[in-house]
Amino acid sequence: MSKVRFAVVGHPNKGKSSIVSTLSRNDTIEVSPRSGTTTHTEAYDVKIHDMGYQLLDTPGFQRPRQVLNWLRGRADNASERAQAVKAFVVDKDAARVFPDEVELLRPVIEGAAIIYVVDGSHPYGPEYEAEMEILRWCGQPRLALINPIEDETYINDWRQALDQYFSLVKVFNPMTASVQQQVELLSTFSAIAPHWKDELMRLGEGLKSERQQWRKRAAELLADFLIEACQFSVSQKVTDESMAEKIEPILNSGFKTKLKALEKNLYQSLLHEYRHMHSHISLEELDLPPELFDVEQWYLWGLDKKQLITSLAVSGIVAGGSIDLMVGGASALAGSIIGGISGLASGLISTRQLQDMKVKGVPLGGYEAQYGPVKSPNFPYLLINRFVHIHSQLMAKNHADRTELDHEIPSWELTLKSLGEKIRKQLQKHCGRLSRQLYVTPEELSETLEILLQSTE
Repeated sequence: MSKVRFAVVGHPNKGKSSIVSTLSRNDTIEVSPRSGTTTHTEAYDVKIHDMGYQLLDTPGFQRPRQVLNWLRGRADNASERAQAVKAFVVDKDAARVFPDEVELLRPVIEGAAIIYVVDGSHPYGPEYEAEMEILRWCGQPRLALINPIEDETYINDWRQALDQYFSLVKVFNPMTASVQQQVELLSTFSAIAPHWKDELMRLGEGLKSERQQWRKRAAELLADFLIEACQFSVSQKVTDESMAEKIEPILNSGFKTKLKALEKNLYQSLLHEYRHMHSHISLEELDLPPELFDVEQWYLWGLDKKQLITSLAVSGIVAGGSIDLMVGGASALAGSIIGGISGLASGLISTRQLQDMKVKGVPLGGYEAQYGPVKSPNFPYLLINRFVHIHSQLMAKNHADRTELDHEIPSWELTLKSLGEKIRKQLQKHCGRLSRQLYVTPEELSETLEILLQSTE
């Protein structure tokens, strides 16, 4: 870890922990509207590639006026002020009477720079001046952040007051701050801490590249899942064909259960990559409505009939003057493209069964009943659309934001509009091969999906 350290300080219940949670990308930090949630200084190491810095979440000021009086009694001039603060921190009586102030000032006298947090949605009052004066006495680089917890009503009043005590004042909402705003915050601090400038600039660049790596990893996870899900099947050995018919409901149920488990594992891996394991997101919540196997919904959040025909043509499933299509085990539809489109569309929209069960002989005698894989050309699209919907929210979700994800999956039409023609055709070819259980290169598929994810953020 580097020597860059920031002590996040301020009045209780002004969003200090929220700021630490967002900047550290840590959703295990308790964020609560209750005053006094933080009672001891907690250190969080922020690692970005092979770099990093430290954030210190401190208790809020409780008795700043009395502490300032204590300090004034031990400093006759400005040159003695920093030493007075140090004496305060190590004084046993002060620790007993002013435990919160001793706790929050300790990392500052040990070299941490100061991030002072106020709430821009509540009025400025003179009671805050004692806090700001104490921080000025510390002699450390200091920045003030105005956190508009509810609204921005009093931001200008706060800015005018803070400008008298702090070299830099910025508005920063930890719930909505973009990566670029976080990078700018680090860059801003380098102006008052020039000895950290080079390292802070590298950390800012690291933040941006880290997001690119997250997206690349998400695309790789999705590519591996699509290949496995589109080839997935379950099977059971049986003695005769009549027994196969009896166990079909069991195979059907097992197929759906295991395929859902594959998808949940995908989302669990995604949450882990983006460090969102505690933001009120559970695997149960990720069983997104509409239900994965509600085939009638596939034309809402997959391709519609017109888009599907176009996709089939691009991917090579519709070729020449004939239509070669297997959906749900239905017989191949044949005929000219022009004459067969209406019949094809009708067959697609009316399909209720995901796939047929197959019964085949095995070399050593007996039979094997197999359920799956899903052969619908729409299947890869709906899996991708569900993933894109979750990914786009996680990419924009700060770790201080503990609200639940939106589970209403939009129409694929919205995703389609964000894609250029080249990437759309690449995706159509990949999905066509996936739906026919043909080999798809994971690297090529993940490259296409990475572009898709970036375009839908």
